[in-house]
Amino acid sequence: MQDSFIDIGANLTDQSFDQDRDTVIKDAFKNGIEQIIVTSSSVNESLKSIQLARSYKGKIWATAGIHPHNASKASENFKDDLIAILNNDEVVAIGECGLDYFRNFSSKEEQRKIFKGHLELAHK
Repeated sequence: MQDSFIDIGANLTDQSFDQDRDTVIKDAFKNGIEQIIVTSSSVNESLKSIQLARSYKGKIWATAGIHPHNASKASENFKDDLIAILNNDEVVAIGECGLDYFRNFSSKEEQRKIFKGHLELAHK
């Protein structure tokens, strides 16, 4: 039996994949990856992840969330934005989320606000 894998943390919406995204995806599928979950780090990236998942129906899935580094860039209505995104069938998880006090690209307060919002949405 051949091993099969699910990549649960692919950052395929990153611009570094703009030139060869489809090749990277096809190579992953050829080499034992059966499904890919594309991790999102902002509302905009979440929307891109959904579009990518729609291009590879049943093989690629999306997350919706705001990375702690991007907490300071989130809108006041970020939970409403995420709720609309979470209602898409392609979205299987909330994320990327958490706290990252190592680099502090966003203040601790901003990070906690976004993280709390993620937890509230996950609870629903």
